[in-house]
Amino acid sequence: MGDNTNNRLFLDLDKPVEKSYQFKPVLDHVGDIKQIAISKYCTLVLTGSGEIWSIGEDNSRAPTRINLDSKISQVMGLGATKQLHILVGQDGAVVRWTPGRWKERDTIVNKFKKKLTKADVAVYSRKIFILYVFE
Repeated sequence: MGDNTNNRLFLDLDKPVEKSYQFKPVLDHVGDIKQIAISKYCTLVLTGSGEIWSIGEDNSRAPTRINLDSKISQVMGLGATKQLHILVGQDGAVVRWTPGRWKERDTIVNKFKKKLTKADVAVYSRKIFILYVFE
C-alpha cells in the first residue's frame, strides 16, 4: 500500500497510466475545504462554507452531503473512526453517529462558561479525543 505501483500519483512519467487507475476527484464542486477526517472506510469533509460531505459511508466514492440540524451551530471539528463519526459545534455540542446512520445520531450538549474559540478532534487507536480551547 502506498508504493505507487499503478502510478496513481503520476510520479513516473515514463510509465503509462491505465485509465481505470487514474484519480478522479469527487468533491471538485464544493469549494474550499477546511478540514478532513479520515477513517478506514470513510472520509468526512468540512467545507469553508460549513457543509459536511461524506465519501465512502455507503461503500462507494459518491459524495453525500450531511444535512445539519438548525440546532447544530457552526462546526469546529470533525473526527472519524471505523465505528463512530463525530462533529463538534461552536457551542461545544458533540454530535456522534455510526457511519451510514446519520439519522440515528445523538447529541451531547456541553455548557461552558467561557467562549469556545477552537475545537480539535484527534483519533488514536480507535479512540476519539476532543481538545477545547477557550478565550
